[in-house]
Amino acid sequence: MSSVSEERRKRQQNIKEGLQFIQSPLSYPGTQEQYAVYLRALVRNLFNEGNDVYREGDWNSSMSQYTEALNIADYAKSEEILIPKEIIEKLHVNRIACYSNMCVPFSPSSCFGRYISI
Repeated sequence: MSSVSEERRKRQQNIKEGLQFIQSPLSYPGTQEQYAVYLRALVRNLFNEGNDVYREGDWNSSMSQYTEALNIADYAKSEEILIPKEIIEKLHVNRIACYSNMCVPFSPSSCFGRYISI
């Protein structure tokens, strides 16, 4: 029996499909508002997957999920779609926790430079 729940497996599939779509030259087949919902859901899925792998102690994978979510948030912003500030903040804090667990020196400007001035 697999240790990954059906819900998580579905989320992982949605992430994979979402990232493939964003990297493709195709236009979203809906309205701008539907696209905003789609991108926000993708960021939320990446955040939740990052949290799950963090709990498993896989800090590299967790940081990758959080970083990808931040990249999608940047992309959404370029499309004039805003991801809630609270999620962006949590993604940054969670990445700091990953750095801390991996004993990697943390540079605030590398993580926050494009969002706040230090």
